[in-house]
Amino acid sequence: MAEPDVIDAYVAGLRASLRWRPDADDLADEAADHLRETAARLVREGHDPDDAAAKAVARFGDTTDVARAFATTPSGGIAMPTSVTRTCGTFGVVAAVCWLLAAVVPAVGLTERFTWSDLAVYLSFAALAALGAALTTVLVAGLLVRSGGLGGVVAVAVLVGALVATVAIMGVTWAWPIGGLVFAATFALLVWRLRATHTRSAATDWLAVASWPVGVAVFFTLTRLEVGPIDEYGDRPVAYAVGFATAAVLFATSLLRLGTWARGEVPADDSITLARA
Repeated sequence: MAEPDVIDAYVAGLRASLRWRPDADDLADEAADHLRETAARLVREGHDPDDAAAKAVARFGDTTDVARAFATTPSGGIAMPTSVTRTCGTFGVVAAVCWLLAAVVPAVGLTERFTWSDLAVYLSFAALAALGAALTTVLVAGLLVRSGGLGGVVAVAVLVGALVATVAIMGVTWAWPIGGLVFAATFALLVWRLRATHTRSAATDWLAVASWPVGVAVFFTLTRLEVGPIDEYGDRPVAYAVGFATAAVLFATSLLRLGTWARGEVPADDSITLARA
């Protein structure tokens, strides 16, 4: 019978067009049920089964248009993977590596003679943290594009937050708790946005939000417990280094998951991504 062939072919095409959505299979199954119900009703009304199936598919619309409708967010943006979002995912993976290296450098200098005035250690730490922050902002921009674009209050707030955090880390790396907490607030909004647009809902994304508050808590706790020697500035380098390392490792773990996911997605068809809205 022709009906299953026509409808199944359409549903297969729709599933392929929606492959970037986590609920693609559910949406395709719902479409299949709707199409078969429509075709069955048309047959009862006297249509030929082949004609009924064709009419049902025609009424549902072209798979590209349907996929585009599912990609449109309430704000009017288009949420789907592109070559740009994949590239940003790669930057996110590199950012994770930079944060991990930045966590290791101070630990290497944790000796009785280590202070923040140890220029080679500090500059290496600052450069890696600054690069990690900058690349993290690129990943953030890519995730915003992936989840509906850079327009809207939330997207602007997220992007501005990432830029502020990056400038803070670059400008005064030793005061990393400030930039880190700004990153935490930024990622709280970003994770909410990813979930609200049905883009991604992995639990590990919240690790990016919790990482910096946890690191700051470790820093203050070790300082309060007077762990390690005091440097010429009256600070405790061990508390700084361990607190930062804790935050950076947790943050890098989440960025690695986000970046790997973004760079592993297959870009949607060009016919869908054309900006005609």
